[in-house]
Amino acid sequence: MVFLDDPIEGKFARMNTVFKFYMHLWIFLSIAASYSFYELSFRYSENPQNRTLLKRFVKKTWTAVLVLLVVSCSIFPLVSTVTRIKDMNTSPTLDGMEYMKKLDMGDYNAIQWMQENIGGSPVVLEASDENSSYTYACRVSANTGLPAVIGWARHERFWGRDRSEVRKRMEDVSSIYSTGSEEETLELMKKYNISYVYIGSLERQTYHVSQNKFENKTYFEPVYRGSVTIYKLKEVS
Repeated sequence: MVFLDDPIEGKFARMNTVFKFYMHLWIFLSIAASYSFYELSFRYSENPQNRTLLKRFVKKTWTAVLVLLVVSCSIFPLVSTVTRIKDMNTSPTLDGMEYMKKLDMGDYNAIQWMQENIGGSPVVLEASDENSSYTYACRVSANTGLPAVIGWARHERFWGRDRSEVRKRMEDVSSIYSTGSEEETLELMKKYNISYVYIGSLERQTYHVSQNKFENKTYFEPVYRGSVTIYKLKEVS
């Protein structure tokens, strides 16, 4: 018996447990399918003269059922893919940021700048909230590969983060953006080793951003300006 301490409550309780087992079952299915393919290939290569009438009938019936099953299972991926992409207003592309050109060109330009000018793995502060899963939140870390203080809150909990830690990180991110206190801002940024503060349209929508404190050149340097502003924390002795 296996018990997983699932962090999800309410109507979605145990969903995460099922999700975790479901993912690994595909591995076992692929192993079984590979062996089955070998067995089927071996049996189909058998001399037809060695088969009885019943065996030939069973083979043809089973083959027809298998073909029908495979064809019917192939309908959904094809139809669902067409349905999902028919409303997209961009041409097919391998550029994962292409959608941002129409959604928020300011973010697109700022993130492109970050990709070209920020090396290493410094921590970036950006917006997130309780209902951020499958939304535009955390687009900076997703498109730059740089770590953020908090990602999609629900997914952070799904993968084992303590609920109180996730909540605390979200509160601290909100405080850094919203507080007018430079002391509190610097203390929290030091706590999470934050090097860059990203302020775009999403941050302004999510928090009451107190931006004046970031203009203090003793502690911060504005390294990018546009509809998005990016501040870098200076190394102050």
